[in-house]
Amino acid sequence: DGRPPRRPAPRGVSGRSGGRRHTGRVKVAETIEQAGERVGGHAWVAARLFEVTGRWSTSVDDPRARVWLGAASRRYGWHAELWHGLLPAVPHLAVGELVSPPDELAPLLAELDGLDGFDGLDAHEDADRAGSDAPEDGGGTARLAALIDRALEAAMDALNRHRDGTTPIADGPTLRVLSLVLADLRADRQSISSWSPPRSG
Repeated sequence: DGRPPRRPAPRGVSGRSGGRRHTGRVKVAETIEQAGERVGGHAWVAARLFEVTGRWSTSVDDPRARVWLGAASRRYGWHAELWHGLLPAVPHLAVGELVSPPDELAPLLAELDGLDGFDGLDAHEDADRAGSDAPEDGGGTARLAALIDRALEAAMDALNRHRDGTTPIADGPTLRVLSLVLADLRADRQSISSWSPPRSG
């Protein structure tokens, strides 16, 4: 009929509609305001983790914990920079308003601040203050346990929910940062879980 031959559609793309075939629930892209608030929440959490782990790296007694916390602090600071780079630059959205504590994570990170109370106490005073079963390591074990059991788990849950509701077409850069940060947090959780700072004699 004189028309050029039709090119086959790429795998996973419908030849009739030109759109990718979806299975299950179709994801709906967020508004720029919603996306900005969510990314701003991640930036706030990363900045708080940067502050807390950096502060702890100078006060725990166990040398291995100090090194780990110092490296983690730098990593979380980098995560905060990545999230700031994804904030929308539009006149009606101020960065200061977007970078705010998520309701579900702010109380958990406040609890981590409470563990600063172990600082400056000797090992036996730490144990007495925290309970008879508390580790005698300047609070290092208690802090790392809280970081794993509460803060990192909650942060990963929030990141996973964000990833599950984001489409590659709508926001590929955000998905790449989500994958990177999630991989780092999973590695952090695993590395802390694999060792326990020794008790002092």
